[in-house]
Amino acid sequence: MQYKTKICKSCGKVKPIVNSFHRMCIGCNKKRLSGNRSESKLLKGNPGPTGELAMFKEIWAERPHTCFITGKVIKYFSVSNFAHILPKSRYPKYRLNKDNIVLMLPEMHSLYDHFHVKIDWNKKEWKELLEMRESLKIEYNK
Repeated sequence: MQYKTKICKSCGKVKPIVNSFHRMCIGCNKKRLSGNRSESKLLKGNPGPTGELAMFKEIWAERPHTCFITGKVIKYFSVSNFAHILPKSRYPKYRLNKDNIVLMLPEMHSLYDHFHVKIDWNKKEWKELLEMRESLKIEYNK
């Protein structure tokens, strides 16, 4: 996903603007969203006592740190880099299934979770993700 480069309203630097409403770069937008939380807490997220954080750390140690869709390097650990192929709300038994998790850049993760209509499903990587999703659904319903 390409972002327009403009002057960030918060820091005043010329950077890609990820929040067009507030005209903020990713760093300033993260600070805005974190409120009073520290930077380390923001990067770690708060997945709660579900066991997800431990599983995400295992996956981070086991897999290359690249986005499944773009192939770009993921530079830091964040829970927003771990996407459930099958939504955990509809497939709760697979919440902690490593096969149901792929690494994605946060913007790709958001696109996948919330903006299906904007995805080019003919692109090889998205097709592969759809195939994985269908395979996991079959396995889940056995």
